[in-house]
Amino acid sequence: MTTDIDVGQYRAFGFTVLRGCLSATELRRFEDAYERLMAKATEFNYFGTAGTKQYLHPHEEDSTIAALAVHPRILDAMRQIWGRALVF
Repeated sequence: MTTDIDVGQYRAFGFTVLRGCLSATELRRFEDAYERLMAKATEFNYFGTAGTKQYLHPHEEDSTIAALAVHPRILDAMRQIWGRALVF
């Protein structure tokens, strides 16, 4: 699923976009869970008062977020990027 460019992007910048990793339904479910959690997240103004929020351990409160940690396509992409399996 990942390309050499994806891996290089991750290694150079610390992130990459994994297009098609999640289906539209999975992505919508994740976005909805994220919005629910962030609505009640605490302000995190370490960098100023820009409205930054922080939510520690969202996977413990929301099963949709927790499912990302064991999602087969995400694990496969991480394995391709890092060259080894990851255990969350």
